[in-house]
Amino acid sequence: MGFTSRRDQLLDDIQEVRFWVDGPHEEIPGVVYMPRDVDAPLPMVLMQHPGMGSKDDYFVAEVARQWARRGWICGGIDAPLHGDREDHDPMALFRDRDRYPEIAAQFAEEVTATIDALAEELPVDLGRLGYIGYSLGSMLGVPAVARD
Repeated sequence: MGFTSRRDQLLDDIQEVRFWVDGPHEEIPGVVYMPRDVDAPLPMVLMQHPGMGSKDDYFVAEVARQWARRGWICGGIDAPLHGDREDHDPMALFRDRDRYPEIAAQFAEEVTATIDALAEELPVDLGRLGYIGYSLGSMLGVPAVARD
């Protein structure tokens, strides 16, 4: 598994990398921000959005841009049923809570696939990884981080 697509854009002093990873269940949309000029592997933090959000929410994108200006690779992916996912339906987990174990397992696989793909494409220091989750991002993130 790896990137199926990648689009880079310079934003003044940082670089935005929008990507799609060939995931185990579907394509995984994501975005990371990083310093414009990189000469060594960088620490990376995945930030996960809350339940009604996406990788482009303020909680993810603005914080990630600020950390990128300080030498980190930072960003997030859209959780299953969120953002740019093919099956966009953020309310699905509220309507059918029995799907939570399935979605949590899928997300855990996707975090691993995303880290692996980013490490192949970008100067990620795999010894310095972090994860931040807001609300749903924490609920899905704890099992994902424990798995990876």
